[in-house]
This record gives sequence, structure tokens and C-alpha cells, in this order.
Amino acid sequence: MSMRSPNVLIALYMVEPFGSEVHEGIQEYLAENAISWRIHLCDSRRGYRSGVRWMTHQRRLDGVITDYHDDAEMRVLRRAGVPVVWLGPDRDEPVNWVRGYPERFALVQLDVADVVRAALDHFLSRAGFRSFGFVESPWDFGWSKPRGNAWERECARRNLPHSRFLHWNRFAPLRPPEGPDYDGLTAWIRALDKPAAILCASDETAVDVLGICEDEGVAVPRNAAVLGMDDRPFFSQHTRPALSSLHFDKVRAGRLCALALDTLLRGGDPPPVAHYGVREVMQRASTGMVSTAGNLVQRALDFIDANSSRRIGIDDVARHVGVSRALATLRFRQLHGETIHDAIRRVRVERARRMLASRGESESAIAEACGFGSVDSMRRAFVAVAGTVPSALRR
Repeated sequence: MSMRSPNVLIALYMVEPFGSEVHEGIQEYLAENAISWRIHLCDSRRGYRSGVRWMTHQRRLDGVITDYHDDAEMRVLRRAGVPVVWLGPDRDEPVNWVRGYPERFALVQLDVADVVRAALDHFLSRAGFRSFGFVESPWDFGWSKPRGNAWERECARRNLPHSRFLHWNRFAPLRPPEGPDYDGLTAWIRALDKPAAILCASDETAVDVLGICEDEGVAVPRNAAVLGMDDRPFFSQHTRPALSSLHFDKVRAGRLCALALDTLLRGGDPPPVAHYGVREVMQRASTGMVSTAGNLVQRALDFIDANSSRRIGIDDVARHVGVSRALATLRFRQLHGETIHDAIRRVRVERARRMLASRGESESAIAEACGFGSVDSMRRAFVAVAGTVPSALRR
């Protein structure tokens, strides 16, 4: 008589690539080791709670892999004797902070030291930084502070001039943040010695930093190279300039989760904590390019910034960087995420917006000064880039 396959509940947040890549790693491990689990998936906290309670009540739950933290469900699993592998948040203190969890329990975590090393190696592949800064997230749920702590330790070990921006009162660390401190962050960015290398605790935080740099006239990446974490497409691929980000090895995280639970189900003792790190640095325009193609795009951007008030086009940009129109167009789209035409239009609109806000010129004078040629052309560009017409912005 054959043994039945274990019933395993996998509860992962699947809305973004994190959960799906972890699940990919789990499936890889099972396939390579010819293991058969009856997998029950859920992708919400509510689904996790109901799945745990129903499956333990029916005595149909043999193991759990989850990235949800829920003390009530952990108590249910402890009483039922079900082994649990938790894909937990980043921590830089010993594993003994985990209390009240099932006796058969394993933890898989991001190695924050590896994250910081990868970030600094990326920054130091470019020369000339005078300062190194870390921006913590205003929405810290146990993962931002450890990343900042690791940043300070590694910068000190390498003898690098560094600083750290915190969104909360350092003298009242238990008080939850009230939200982003944009004024404080702006002052901190102003005070950094330029050029500066800025690592952000998340892509979302990096978007805020890019916005402040734009408002303050801090050129990215020339005066401030900005690097995010998590490589979330919603943020990293829709910024201007395109955001460089650390892509965590979530497939390896899934493999480690599957290995730990497989060991527990067989009666073994896996390590109490296992770590995964950075798979690769997704290099985009916000940290600058060190390749020939990257230098080409940066030169093209510098030319556009300096000449957007003239009637320049794609051919002018290609001639300046010394390549064909086709190659310039291809490399620009690959590395910058937009076309040369779109970049010229965006730079012109940004300049026109500043003129609308600070001067009294007519729309026709602004259109001519910014290289549009006509008011109608400027209005079409504003609708495409800003979603409104110049007169509405001026009002």
C-alpha cells in the first residue's frame, strides 16, 4: 500500500512577483527530488486563516509554508503539531526572537548583509562618490531597520563616509511612523556631499527620492545615484530615469522553504534559519551605466537636456553620439525605457512647466523658448506627458 502524499498549505502573497518566484523555487525542488505533495494554495491573509483552521479541523494538514505572520494561526498549528516553514522578514538579531511557534519550525530570511554588500559593490563599480546614504522606509514592518543597520556596519567596515535617513524619532523607536517625512528627506538630500550614492530600503522609497531629486535639481545619476530594493516592476520600470534595483533570489528562497519542510516532514531537523540573498543588480539609468551602451544613452540624455529648446530630433541625437539612428533608438529604448522622441518631449514639457509656474510669458513665447514650435504642439505634448493642458496647470 502506497503512502499518501502530504497535504501542504502554501500561503504566499501572489499579487506581485515575490510570491510567484518563491512558488517557482518550491516546484523546482519538488521536481528535482521526485517529491509529490498535495498543495493547497492561498494568496491572502483571510485565505490563510480559514485554510489553517479548516484543514487542521479535518486533520488534513501535514505542513505549511507561509510568508504571513499570524500569532493566532501559529497557536492553532502548534496545538495540531503541524510543522511550519516561515518566509519571515529581515532580521539582524539572533533567531531566538521567534517565540510561541510550533516545535517543528524553520525560518527562511533575506540575508541583509549580502544585500548591502551587493549594493555597495554596485556603487563602487563607478568612481567618484563623495558620500553614501541610506533611506529607510516610512512604513517599516520589521524589514527596513535591519537593512539600515547592515548598511551602517558595512560602510563602517569599508571606511566609507555614510549617513542614514530615518522617518521616525530615533529617541522613541517604538512609536510607529506617521508617514513619509518629505521635508526632512529633502533637507537630508540637500546636505549630502555630491555626487552621492543613495540606497533605499524599497523601490517605493526610491521613487520618493527620485521625485525630490527632480524637484531640487539634483541630476540623477550624475549628482545622485539611486538604487532601490525588491525590483518591483510597478515602481522600477515606470520612473524617469528608470530605477536600478536589487533583485532578490526568491527562487532560491522557495527552494530553501521546500527543503526545510521536506526535512521536517521526514522527521529531520533542518537549520533553524536559512538565508537567501541577491540574485542580481538590475542596472538601469538611475545609477548610471558603465557599459558602452550605457555611456551612449547617458551622452544622449545630456545632449537632450542641453538642447531641448532647439528644434532637435532623433537624427540630431544620433549624430551627437556617433551611431546610426537605428542603433541609437534601440539602445535608448533598451536601457532607458522610453523612445528618444518621448525623452525630448518630456524634457521640453518639464521646462515649460517651470516657466508656466514662475514667469508671466504667454503660451506662444513659452512654446518657442522650449522648442515646441507652436502652441498646438506644446498643448499636445502636455496632454501626452502631464494629462492636461498648459492653461490648466497655470491656473
